Amino acid sequence: MKRRIVILLAFLLAASRLIAAEPPGTPPGIVQNSAAAESQKPELPKFDLDFPGGTPDKLVQSISKASGHPLNAIIPKEKGADVMLPPLKLRHVDAAQVFGVLSAASHRTVPVRNGGGGYSVQDSSYGFQCESKPDQDSVWYFYNTRLSEPPPANWIRFYQLNPYLEAYSVESITTAIETGWKMLGIATPPKLSFHKDTGLLIAVGEPDGLRVIDDMLKNLPLKKPNSTPKTPGANPQ
Repeated sequence: MKRRIVILLAFLLAASRLIAAEPPGTPPGIVQNSAAAESQKPELPKFDLDFPGGTPDKLVQSISKASGHPLNAIIPKEKGADVMLPPLKLRHVDAAQVFGVLSAASHRTVPVRNGGGGYSVQDSSYGFQCESKPDQDSVWYFYNTRLSEPPPANWIRFYQLNPYLEAYSVESITTAIETGWKMLGIATPPKLSFHKDTGLLIAVGEPDGLRVIDDMLKNLPLKKPNSTPKTPGANPQ
């Protein structure tokens, strides 16, 4: 009789430990394994992508077609659904790799004027991301931090032109500068103004445009290459 009681107590103790180890709501005898379930999720398929460029929606369509599996994606209109993405030509990649490359390629740093009158920089980019580890059924959403970019900060520079004006006119100098801007494709070149009394060329604009002026004046000789210095008192032949 005592032996039966000991066996029964041992059975009840083991059963209580098993029930305590199971999460609430789990049927007796079934132990959930979240790690195993996670490992059974379908992996991202590999594919070749030849995207000619276009909107985020066009990229999603291209990836879905190339991978043979519909891509879950959310593209909010206010995030720039009409932004034009660059062409992408990639081989043996998955969606996570494509979106990683897109984010890196779109990254840029812009100068921002701060309250103290100085400048700081702000990073921005666009692309797709998801909240969990990427798999075949992940839901991706489009983000675009470029929408919040402030307008580029304008700088001001002063250039003393008097040393050059014995050989060149102001118009010749500014024409050379404008030619450089045009060849570089600078859409919004700096504004120029010449102050005759001081001989200063005043330029206001973005740093890239101002660097063209710096480089041009560094390479502009003070005398024209074919000019002959005049001798005082000499009569022309």
